[in-house]
Amino acid sequence: MDNSVFSFAFHIDNGIPIIPFYDDKGDEEMLHLIYYLNNLVIASDIREQNRHAFELSKLSEHSSSSESEGQHIQNFDKAPDT
Repeated sequence: MDNSVFSFAFHIDNGIPIIPFYDDKGDEEMLHLIYYLNNLVIASDIREQNRHAFELSKLSEHSSSSESEGQHIQNFDKAPDT
């Protein structure tokens, strides 16, 4: 559980992202987190539940597709070897 996805990036489905807390007395995120954690008790695979709830794997898919597009563009700009 962290407010930075990078801290569990290598095991993305094991992480639970949270919003940073900055002294907001009206903040209710802890209540949402407690509710979510209570629901995990009945889950057979927490990773599957996290994958469905947060869809964080889409970030890595988007990142890798963006990197390959950048690689393609970079190669396109490069003159072919003759």
